[in-house]
Amino acid sequence: MKTPPLTVCAVAFILGSLSVQAQVIDRTIISSGIGEVSAEPNMAEINLQLEAIDLDGNRAKSDVDERFNRFLTAIIRLDLGGSNVVASTLKLTPNYEYRKQIRVFTGYRASRNVAVTLQRLDLLNELMDIVLASGVDHIGRIQLMVTDEEKYQGLAQQRAIADSKQKATILATAYGATLGPIKKIQYQGTVNHLPQAQYRLEGMSRSAI
Repeated sequence: MKTPPLTVCAVAFILGSLSVQAQVIDRTIISSGIGEVSAEPNMAEINLQLEAIDLDGNRAKSDVDERFNRFLTAIIRLDLGGSNVVASTLKLTPNYEYRKQIRVFTGYRASRNVAVTLQRLDLLNELMDIVLASGVDHIGRIQLMVTDEEKYQGLAQQRAIADSKQKATILATAYGATLGPIKKIQYQGTVNHLPQAQYRLEGMSRSAI
């Protein structure tokens, strides 16, 4: 599976004083710098949902439980580790639809959310095959990440600072001044993850009325 790089961006703003002809004048210069670092993602987080609607609440619950247990059994071979699979408690709520502006009870809706973290990105395709075979209703989000994200954020920050310093020096030189001490620094860091895909697996629902 070929994946585009993850980009980490940082912006640094430096507010410094200007010194002209050995006399400190109350003048300032503001410069901003941008630092970017790209890295190949090596892990992923996938959010799933199972649901069923039935006039019998127990049947709806059993339907979701059966497919959830099937999913858990199937992913054992991936050796993900227990902490990388987090499931919410099963929810059972009345389900209604509006028909000709009249609220109609259609059964009980059972649902369970599951979050899976893949430490090995090469297992993503196999996990998706298991998701389909297990009868999962929704793939809500797939987010590709890197394990050492903080390292890349730090590198982007240093590049942003160096960029802002260089711009400040160029501006000061152009005005015939030298840079004095830095008065204020502001920093903003962002991580541009890959687009989060949203899917609905049509025809996979086991809902019955």
